[in-house]
Amino acid sequence: MNLPRYSNKYMNQTNILSIARGVLSGVEPVRENIYRGELRIRDSAPAGIFFLDLSGTVTSEGFGEYQENLLADEYYSQPGRLQWNYYLFLLQDVIDNAAKDKIERDDKYARKYVVNEDGFKDFFKMEKSGARLSGNIVIEWKKKLDEVGLQEVYSKVPFTTGVEN
Repeated sequence: MNLPRYSNKYMNQTNILSIARGVLSGVEPVRENIYRGELRIRDSAPAGIFFLDLSGTVTSEGFGEYQENLLADEYYSQPGRLQWNYYLFLLQDVIDNAAKDKIERDDKYARKYVVNEDGFKDFFKMEKSGARLSGNIVIEWKKKLDEVGLQEVYSKVPFTTGVEN
């Protein structure tokens, strides 16, 4: 199933790029309606590479060739941990859920997200947690393990002895 071939008539591309530039460094066009930026934490080396396709024309049909042309060269030029941190956002006004699922399940080169403008905003939104930190997580886990008879997990007993119990 394909995503309809619509241009993004309703999406505010200026707003999307403003959001991206507020989170990512060096957001620049790499092709018409396709941008690249890097997530950096405190001016460190890149923690993630993000591609944003604002064209609204990407479909699940031919997606393999599309991602190969867009991502392959850069992906293979980045050895190590950075290869695990590529992201491709396909921003669409109209989203076909079957095509979205097919594209997002594809794990070659990058994590993929087919989203509308609101979904893109939400992805980067940080919310303060109302959760309260408990006193000592180690003690809590030991209690939980004790309750189910798995105290050997945290003891100094050899694993072979623990497995026998």
